[in-house]
Amino acid sequence: MKAMLLPSFGPQDMHPHTAVLHVPSHSTVLLVWRTTALMDHPMHLHGLKMEIIGVALPNREEDCTLSKCELNAFYESEDDVRELAASIPLGNAVMKDTFILPAGGAVVTRIHTQEPNLWYAHCHIAMHHFDGMAFILNVGNYSGNVRALPDDYPSCDSPFFQTHKSYPSCDCYENPNTVLSTYLTSDYKCSRDHLCHHVHSRAANLERYHFVGGDSIHSAHDLSGYAISFISLVIVFCIAISLRY
Repeated sequence: MKAMLLPSFGPQDMHPHTAVLHVPSHSTVLLVWRTTALMDHPMHLHGLKMEIIGVALPNREEDCTLSKCELNAFYESEDDVRELAASIPLGNAVMKDTFILPAGGAVVTRIHTQEPNLWYAHCHIAMHHFDGMAFILNVGNYSGNVRALPDDYPSCDSPFFQTHKSYPSCDCYENPNTVLSTYLTSDYKCSRDHLCHHVHSRAANLERYHFVGGDSIHSAHDLSGYAISFISLVIVFCIAISLRY
């Protein structure tokens, strides 16, 4: 099987169980997400931001059993969805790349597509992701452009890691303060330039920032943080006493 990004990819190369949603490029698209599951799902879309313009919750007593919920009837009508979208001006809704799809519920999202491309959408619970709770958003009937891919771009019949570079691009970011020492060590290297943005991030350059460490309370006021905390506690205590008597 070939990767969908390759220019030689065709319908005959697609797995029969692959779910593909075709949407136009350079357009505003409304997507309605619904589930019959009894649990919430964190849904993630790569490559595009989504405006959350509608959320519907089920009546658990009427719509759900011990095994599943009925498919939520909210937003079944295209006219209702378009009316909802028209009532919320563009750019006035919360922007997300991940949102919670409530158990037995429905969510309406609005996206603004750009150039033709393939974007992956999936549940962010690993077990659900691997079980196939995902689909491919095909924007603008994408056809592969070999010039947009690196020379050593892997395909499904090649090793997962295959590079023509004999050296890494940069060291991975190390954070020794990570809980249980689960941080990456100096043995880990980034294989591509676009993975090295962290080198210039604030997190990777904490030694350049001056701050007071340790277990203390800081205050921007003339009084110390401890004094402000003590005064606050005294005020709360006095209010509690006055209410009691």
